[in-house]
Order: sequence, then structure tokens, then C-alpha cells
Amino acid sequence: MGSSLFWYKNWTWLGALYFLMNPDFAIDEFINNVSDVVVEDSWDVDKLLQILPEEYVVHIVEKIRPPTTQDALDIPFWSLESRGNFIVSSAWNYLRRRQDQRNAFNKMWVKGMPFKISFFLWKAATKVWSYFLTRAGINMEGLTLHRAIVKCWTATVIPKLEPILQALPAVIIWELWKRRNNFKHGEVVLVSRVIYQASSVLQSIVKVRKPTMLNVPHKWLELLQRMENYTPDLQFKKVLWEFPALGWIKVNTDGASRGNPGRSSIGFVLRNEEGNVVYARGKEIPETTNNEAEAWAILEGLSYCVNQQYTQVLIQTDLMPLKNVLDEVWIAPWNVTEIVEEINKLRHRCTITFTQLLREGNRLADYLANYALDFGNIEATGFTDLDTHGKKIVNNDKMQCPYLRVKPKRN
Repeated sequence: MGSSLFWYKNWTWLGALYFLMNPDFAIDEFINNVSDVVVEDSWDVDKLLQILPEEYVVHIVEKIRPPTTQDALDIPFWSLESRGNFIVSSAWNYLRRRQDQRNAFNKMWVKGMPFKISFFLWKAATKVWSYFLTRAGINMEGLTLHRAIVKCWTATVIPKLEPILQALPAVIIWELWKRRNNFKHGEVVLVSRVIYQASSVLQSIVKVRKPTMLNVPHKWLELLQRMENYTPDLQFKKVLWEFPALGWIKVNTDGASRGNPGRSSIGFVLRNEEGNVVYARGKEIPETTNNEAEAWAILEGLSYCVNQQYTQVLIQTDLMPLKNVLDEVWIAPWNVTEIVEEINKLRHRCTITFTQLLREGNRLADYLANYALDFGNIEATGFTDLDTHGKKIVNNDKMQCPYLRVKPKRN
């Protein structure tokens, strides 16, 4: 552990200390390795208190053994396995849990920004940084490169500007890296040229993200002002829940996964040709993905219909890919194959039609799925068993009150 980087390795088992610190916390750049805070095989508590908040010092002193051999290289230990051996399955399970990723790594990737720029996120120059950061309202005084990047990623700005500031460090560093390579091969590139090229990339990012914005400014300050004042033209679409045909049962289904994968639930509701609730259910299921939860909801709803001997069933989902899988237009993804096979076993026991509707028309199934996660499982054998909000959705659907889907208008 002694040779581990003090700020950037997870030697405390809390995560890298650099990313745990508040953005305004002053990092001591003179502390490089863990061994720098060890004296005679014991923690140098006074030095730790000088460079870290007290809560982290207490954790280190009480929970972490100080390294005793400071001249020896560390032996890697895979912390996701008790034996310390690397196993691919544990790495996969860790990486696919997106909610556990560190904010700093998520911020490197921005829609519209070329991959090569995100890949080369290093190198810097003061004048270029100062040009962009000061115009964005970020004080450059006393900032290290790492702090400048974090400032861009954590700046308090309106949501429209967040992706642009998120992309800014990568764009600057990419252009500086290109300048360094030009110098290496004998070509002089002025700072003004670097600023111009970085501004061009930022302009192109805005064009990708805001395709309806006309005459996107090239100058950085004008671009920021335009983004702050920009309001896109909107398009509206009316969405209705539709009654099933006479003699048919309509089943609206939905699945929820908070974290994808994460805590998951399903919701489904059966209604007759008059729009009356025949049966409704929302329940939590084992942790899974959105697609699996959606498929699971269809399976549960269809199983109930078969058990009740309904002969004509219309199943609606708001997930078009799943509808295409059930119609055998697409091949089932590996993670829902078993559920789809179970659905196919049941579909021959009655007349079934699968349709897709927009999310806004699937309000009741969506509400039941989220109710299960927020308050616990819910089951209703009729309208009176629903809570107030559920009853309101049913009444709105029966009265054909439209829901509005609002989206930015495309050129």
C-alpha cells in the first residue's frame, strides 16, 4: 500500500480521495504516495489532519493498517472478491451498475463530441484555460489543472449549459495536445489558433445538441449568451388511452428499474370495453434491467388473463423493441430470451394482440410499477381498491382526457 498514489487510488476502500473531496477543498500536491504520511510504521496523524478533513483521518487511523515496508511495491488485490483474485464476472457486474460510476469519469463523454477528443483528456495551457473559464464565470486564481476540470464539471449553471461546460475541458485539452504535436514537428501554432479551433468544436457540439438553433455563434462568450437565452420551438402530440373492442380485455403493462439494473418492479392493469378496471397489480421484483422488467410485466399480465380464461386479450407496452420481439420481427436479446419463451408458451392459449403506445398513454401501469417501489406492493380487483391517484388516472382515461407529449421541433 505504501507505493499507492495517495489521492488517486482506492487504498482507503472509500474511493479515490481526490474525488471524495469537496470541489473547493485545497489538495496538497506535495503528497504523492501513501508512504508520505507514515512515520516509523505508524500514521502521521498531524500531517493527515493538515491535508484531509477529520472524518477521513479518523477512518484511516481506525480502519486502515499503515504500510510497514515502504520500499516494497504494492501487490494488487481485487477488492470485489474475498480472495483478492481478479474474476471477469465480478468486473462485469461492477461496471454495468452505472449508478456506481464516479462523476468525474461520466463527465468525459458528451453527445456530439468526437470520440478522439474524449479519449485524449490530458495536457493544458494557462492562457487557453483562462480565456474559456473566465468568460464562463469561473475564477482561475489558484486552480490546478485537476481543479479547473472539476470546476467545469460542477459549475452551477442552467441545465442547457451543463453539457457544454462538461465538454469544455476535453475540447481544450485536445486542441492543446494537437498544438504540442505541431510544435514537436516544427510547426508553430499560436494560442489564438488553439482558441479558434476549440471554439469551432464547441460550436459543432451545440449544433448537434440543438439542431433547431439557427446561426450558432462561434465566439465563446456569444455562444454562452445565446445558449442561456435559447428557447426551442416545441411540437405537441395528443396521446389518448383507447378503449378495447367489445369482448376484449386490454392489458397495459410497464416495468421500472431504478439504476438499470437496480431495484425493479412491474405494473399491469386489465380493463374491459367500458374502461372499467377488472384487475390491477404493482409489485417489486428482483433487481434487473428495464427491458427485463417490461418483459416480466407482460408475462405476469398474460398469465393472469390465461388463468382467468379470457379468450381475447390486447396487450399494450410502451417499449417498441419488446413489441417487435413478441411479434417475431426482431430476435429476442439474450437477457429476455427465457421470459419471451414463457410468453410464447401462453400466447397459444388465447387470442392475443400486442401493440405499442406512447409512454404518456400508459399512465396507470407506470403508476402501479412506481407505487410498488415507493410504498410497497399493490393489488386491486376493481376501481374501489385503487388509491386516489390511481382512480384519477382511470377516470381521465374513461373521459378521454388527452395527455400531451412535448418535444423540441426538428428542422
